[in-house]
Amino acid sequence: MSAIDMLDVSSRWGKLRLIGNSSIAQSTIAVPILGYFILFNSDIVEYLRLHTDFCVGKACGVSSRLYFLYFGCFFIAIGASVYSTMCPTVAKIYPGASDFFEAEKAYFSGPNNLKYLFDLIQKQKGAPAEDPFDLRIHIVGSRAALNSAHVHALADIMGEYYVLQNVSKRPARILSLLAYGLGILLILVPTVLTFVQVLLRAFQLF
Repeated sequence: MSAIDMLDVSSRWGKLRLIGNSSIAQSTIAVPILGYFILFNSDIVEYLRLHTDFCVGKACGVSSRLYFLYFGCFFIAIGASVYSTMCPTVAKIYPGASDFFEAEKAYFSGPNNLKYLFDLIQKQKGAPAEDPFDLRIHIVGSRAALNSAHVHALADIMGEYYVLQNVSKRPARILSLLAYGLGILLILVPTVLTFVQVLLRAFQLF
């Protein structure tokens, strides 16, 4: 499997939703804006230097660890923004095809809604949906009600739609995954450095 294929599999929307739907990832969208005013505003730094004991001289400079934290949150915010704007609604709401089926099967049991589902699949796929039990003819064409014998066939059709949504917009998925990964890596750097310092100080006590 090539690197692109590995990225493609790892960046499926159903996997990205674990981070993208979290409140922590969504809150990082505001960090770059706040960070500019707090970390990079020279007026604030100068005020702290002249009017408080918060820092003196070079100590007023921005810590390298804050840079790591800032840029880490910045890249996570990019990933969250891409996810928020590009991820299909179905993949945002439902973690898998079975969840989508259980929640929406009653809705798509009607002939009009089932026709709408077939049309969505054909539009995205560029070809008709897999329909081995001819639901398009028996249900949509005759405008009949879906019965229990057709439930498994409906599950297959809804599953195909979910899969198409889950693998759609590959460039956006990969961009979101890479942004998340880089952001988390940058945030881990000051975390690891702090852990090492605490560990060294703990050993000095003995």
